[in-house]
Amino acid sequence: MLIFFSVTLVVSIVALSVLVALKQWELESGQVLLAQRRPAFGRVARRVIFWVERVLPALTRYWVHRAWRATLAFLHRNIALSIVVIEHWLERVLHFMHRKTTNPPAAPGEASAFLQEVAAHKKKLLKSTAYKRLGNKRIESDEGSGTTPA
Repeated sequence: MLIFFSVTLVVSIVALSVLVALKQWELESGQVLLAQRRPAFGRVARRVIFWVERVLPALTRYWVHRAWRATLAFLHRNIALSIVVIEHWLERVLHFMHRKTTNPPAAPGEASAFLQEVAAHKKKLLKSTAYKRLGNKRIESDEGSGTTPA
């Protein structure tokens, strides 16, 4: 790498020295090197400079804008797709949970006396709290007997 930069520096110094010497010779002698070619070189230089200063930056802005819009569209599409997929999976989980919890499997035989007593107490508590919430209105029981809690 050091060799590359050293050679580039030496070549640049030699080229600049030659240009300064040629310009000095033109000024002293009054002759212009390649005088008949200079207008053509000027036209080519103007075209190149126009492209470098105007056209290439405009093209760069245009392509960067298009790339930005394409990136935003890509992100929008993929985010929407991921939301739809997540929603689909959540619905599947919800349906699965609904199927598993709606009708729990019944155990064979009857419940023990303790569990029956707990269930009866729970019903009594639910009726009494429902009675208080409804403001002493008549509450229908689970069996539809139409009794009010005491």
